[in-house]
Amino acid sequence: MENIRDMTGVEKDAIYLPEFGTMRIMDLEAGDIEVKWNRCNKDETDAAREAYNKAKQKGFVFYKGKKDDEGGVSQGKIMDGFDEKAEIIIGRPMVQGG
Repeated sequence: MENIRDMTGVEKDAIYLPEFGTMRIMDLEAGDIEVKWNRCNKDETDAAREAYNKAKQKGFVFYKGKKDDEGGVSQGKIMDGFDEKAEIIIGRPMVQGG
């Protein structure tokens, strides 16, 4: 891990988050929807949260993951609520058995 100096000159461990988050919602009616947000932009983050909440109300289930070195996505974890720090979020309709 790399060290950086904060504004006071104190060295701290650097933790890097990608600046942008991505959410992909696989909607059978509307088609696949991609939402990107800049974590430093409150309006964009709020819009992504609203898209998440709307799909959640329709019964979608969401997973968060990280991009791997090959351009894919690592195995995700089921989400309980919107996480603006997630690198990638994937939403899909809940599978219903019959």
